[in-house]
Amino acid sequence: MIFSELTFTNFLTYKGENVIRFPDPAKHKTALIVILAPNFAGKTNIIRALEFLLYGHLRRNAPSSQFELVNKAYVEQAAEGETLEAWVQATIVTGGGLRTFRRRIEVPPGRGAARVRVTLEVTHHERTGDKFFEDKGPMGRLLRPHRWVRCRPVPCGS
Repeated sequence: MIFSELTFTNFLTYKGENVIRFPDPAKHKTALIVILAPNFAGKTNIIRALEFLLYGHLRRNAPSSQFELVNKAYVEQAAEGETLEAWVQATIVTGGGLRTFRRRIEVPPGRGAARVRVTLEVTHHERTGDKFFEDKGPMGRLLRPHRWVRCRPVPCGS
């Protein structure tokens, strides 16, 4: 799985839509990405966005609810009764083609943390444009960590 693009919208410190485009390893000698920024600029939140996208939650330093993953400035500016949405989306190269999927947080009106819904969605390309639909399993299986991979210790001196 090779990332082509990563997009996060209203996720943690990132308000609105933010896009990172990765270099195509077939066209460049290297596909290394280095992110340099001052402290508290959001570098760690990019890693958290990837973790949320792949696993559906944060494992370390997790907030008390998924609602806290939604950008606070976006929440404050939203109209009363408006459904809040935040997501992390990736376009990846897999099996010779591009696939786009996203993990979406939806907070219905009332903003109760218990009512937050998190879904994994995939794109379907249609004549009227690309649309996201809830994943029924294929993308979830692709993202699931492979437990069949076993690492064998390398003997000293090898």
